[in-house]
Amino acid sequence: MAVTLKMIAERAGVSVMAVSTVLNHRGNSGVSPATRSRIENIARELNYHPNLLASSIRTGIVKTIAVITNWSDYAAMRNASEILYGIQHTAALEGYCVHLYGAEDLEKTFAGIASQQIERVILISVNESVCRETAAYCRKMSFSLVFANSPAGFGFPGVLMDNFSAMYETVSHLIRLGHRAIGLVCSPHALYVNRERHRGYEQAMRDAGLPVLPEWQTCGEYPNREGLHTLLTLPEDKKVSAVAAVASAWLCDIARFLLRNGLSVPRDLSLAGFCEDSQTAAYSLVPFSHSEYRPVEIGVNAASLLLNGKCALEADAPGTYLVKSVFVPMESTAAYRGTKERGARKQ
Repeated sequence: MAVTLKMIAERAGVSVMAVSTVLNHRGNSGVSPATRSRIENIARELNYHPNLLASSIRTGIVKTIAVITNWSDYAAMRNASEILYGIQHTAALEGYCVHLYGAEDLEKTFAGIASQQIERVILISVNESVCRETAAYCRKMSFSLVFANSPAGFGFPGVLMDNFSAMYETVSHLIRLGHRAIGLVCSPHALYVNRERHRGYEQAMRDAGLPVLPEWQTCGEYPNREGLHTLLTLPEDKKVSAVAAVASAWLCDIARFLLRNGLSVPRDLSLAGFCEDSQTAAYSLVPFSHSEYRPVEIGVNAASLLLNGKCALEADAPGTYLVKSVFVPMESTAAYRGTKERGARKQ
């Protein structure tokens, strides 16, 4: 037999209203801490589970979050799955369910969300056009929306990694090791995250009084083999001693290039950058120094912002909340050895 609020109320010696207030997370509302604790303990003893369907019919409030992302994009899913974990964690604590929807056909997606009477949405995406279209649907339908992995925009808040500071610290680490000729491997600037990472590189170089040379930078769609080859085979007077990259795939490709040319990391070139997870960094042939990405924190704070109007982060800019990364030095970076000590690179 299903456990009811009335059964818990009788056992606790309180009203059904008091039990409902406590178990539906409505704040204190006159219920003392001792009574609240007693109700929660009895509910656990009786293995009580709320009937969310009945609650939504009675109150008109559907305690469900719609999470939208591009599930067919494997590369994006690596981060989205961990962001989703953070969302689910916070949703469960707040008594909410999570329904998953695709970003490939937003018209169909929002028809499905509306049919379920869901009014709270989180979009996991770095694609600005998808953010814009999602915001338009939410505005039209009067839905609440939070962007996860994108900044605030189109009238809605966003939670993402502090990409500028992460790259700034990555390049600063290389500078502290004595490197002065530092290259950058970046992706196209159509995405906000790449623009911020590139900006972090340039600012760190300028703050150290170092030149920001065009030939030290390549920004292209992966794998951008021509750009990598040009950067890594510069003339002796332009050659870089270290490279910062915006993704682990670039770091791996650079390490392979050096290996094929009889060179090594970090003796001939120090490497550092962004890794999608610390395992990728640690299990590489030469463990990569990296900015630690924290997608679970993005999800936790995005869900909290959606459900409570606040989160554990302070807004860096109006509506934009940044998760700080931690730089983790590993074996792929070393002190600058000077051009004579490094191996001559094959052209």
